[in-house]
Amino acid sequence: MFAGLPREGATDPPRTPRLIGTPAGAAFRKDPERPAILAGVHGDYGDGRVGSEQGGIVLRTGRLSLLPLTGLDEAEHARASRNAEDALRDTRAAGPQWREHGFGPWAIRDKRDDSFLGCAELRFAGEGIEGIAADEVEAGWWVTEERRNEGIATEAMEAAIDDLWSRTDVQTITAYIEDGQNEPSRRVAAKLGFAVRSTGRGRSGESMTVYTLCRADWLRRL
Repeated sequence: MFAGLPREGATDPPRTPRLIGTPAGAAFRKDPERPAILAGVHGDYGDGRVGSEQGGIVLRTGRLSLLPLTGLDEAEHARASRNAEDALRDTRAAGPQWREHGFGPWAIRDKRDDSFLGCAELRFAGEGIEGIAADEVEAGWWVTEERRNEGIATEAMEAAIDDLWSRTDVQTITAYIEDGQNEPSRRVAAKLGFAVRSTGRGRSGESMTVYTLCRADWLRRL
């Protein structure tokens, strides 16, 4: 996985992108145990899909369902990632990102059995990453080891990025990949259309490559 850690102690919150519509390929499902946390996508969108306090947004692809990551996913995240600390951090940070900004990290699930496969992350980068500003939107992804090399990360991120473009006025998305043996993540970035922007350093001082993806370039691929 590559993605910045949740921002801590920042005094100036990033500008919330203007929400402009509903996801082109999204559906809404009723789930009383997973309350809606998308404050910016409530309402009637004229096509029979309605967001409410009782229904959460779902993105569907050929093989996957993407739902906003919440604390309900912590145990499954820990099993899939084999890292309980990351699971706690990610699920705790997800709710505020969704509530405050209307977008955030997605839980990736297999449509066949609803199993938790990983995360497709879109969020404000926050402080501490050299080469990425705190108010830039950052992408990241990871897939459980047993399901890698199946194109899941690319499929999930395509849906998540399409959703971000369709509902907000965000113009660019950034990402960073730590230098070294991380060729699978570089391949995913290339498939998604990310281009190298600069070098940088992560919060722990690790060297990395910074990537960027522009809305205009994404739309030209369609």
